[in-house]
Amino acid sequence: MSRISAAQLRRCGLVPRYIQRPGAVGYVGTVLRSLGVRRALVVGGRTAMGVVEAHGLFKSLEAAGVGYVRQLFGVGPCGAECCDEEVGRISRDPGAAGCDTVVGVGGGRAIDVAKAVAHSLNAYLVTVPTVASSTAPCTSLSVIYTCDHVLREYRYWGRNPDAVVVDTRVIAEAPTKYLACGIGDAVCRYTEVRELPGSGVAGGGLELAAASAKLMVDTVLTYGEEAVESVERGEVSRALEVVVEAVVLHSQIASECGGFTGAVPHALYNGFTYLRRVPGFSSRAFPCHGELVFFGLLVDMVLRGYPRGDVERLAEFGHRVGLATTLSGLGYGNLGPEELEVVAEAVSEEVPGVSPAEVARAVREVSRVGAEVAARVPPRRFRK
Repeated sequence: MSRISAAQLRRCGLVPRYIQRPGAVGYVGTVLRSLGVRRALVVGGRTAMGVVEAHGLFKSLEAAGVGYVRQLFGVGPCGAECCDEEVGRISRDPGAAGCDTVVGVGGGRAIDVAKAVAHSLNAYLVTVPTVASSTAPCTSLSVIYTCDHVLREYRYWGRNPDAVVVDTRVIAEAPTKYLACGIGDAVCRYTEVRELPGSGVAGGGLELAAASAKLMVDTVLTYGEEAVESVERGEVSRALEVVVEAVVLHSQIASECGGFTGAVPHALYNGFTYLRRVPGFSSRAFPCHGELVFFGLLVDMVLRGYPRGDVERLAEFGHRVGLATTLSGLGYGNLGPEELEVVAEAVSEEVPGVSPAEVARAVREVSRVGAEVAARVPPRRFRK
């Protein structure tokens, strides 16, 4: 029998149960009971805990006969950061002892911490996102940072969450900025999707990944602006439902079953985290993941030689949904050559075949294009 190398394998990690609908938070207890859970450790920040309580999560656990312990994320020395210090603090808390599942509620960092805690406790994992800002609820990894938000590593757990429960009523009531960030995170597949061959996908992935990636990008570009308007009104619409599904579920399938990564867009985000160690930038508010990744997508398009018209059209889309396309809009208007070199070198180390000088030129070019586009299509200002 011939041997098959790891590179030849077609691998795909999927969430066993994905539930999405208005009022879904009230079903969490039923989901845990079906898993045979006896006691849950519920991990989330103060705001997220308040949201899921108001929407009936703890009542559902009580009705299902599932015991629970609440553990606040973000109250340790490192604050709301997905870092080893925060994971260790929660994992070692006496209340975690005896819990056979972890329920992660909130945004990407809280959920990534919950994944790490579940691995530490050898427990089931159920994620309940209160915002649709990334694909974190479905993925099998945690992005681990230092205490001051400098990228440390991607930590893979070998399995996806046992269930993901997405309440679109909760998403509709959240600040609009979070959905815009999720859209930015999802649409960064734009460059990869357009370069997939007619059959099969690059990197030894599955056809399912190619189909999910194309569906995700098409859905976000078609319905993204309408979905943002729905959240501005606090209403659940079909546009919001399909965009949330694209951001949370299809993005995970595309990335973890496709054999390809976000390349330049995510490498650029990682590079900007290194500025946290540069004087004058350490205490600066950091852009949301999806917003910076979207800027990275435009940089990727410039590096790949996309027509300027294509870059402008995508920048216009970004402005319509509320994403920044200039360094100034991201909060880095005073980024000097030396600081940009820090970012560019980090991207070059992560993405083969791209030099720091090319990255720096592309970043400056995108910021110029974004400023020109803003004169025609001013970036959206959120009403909530």
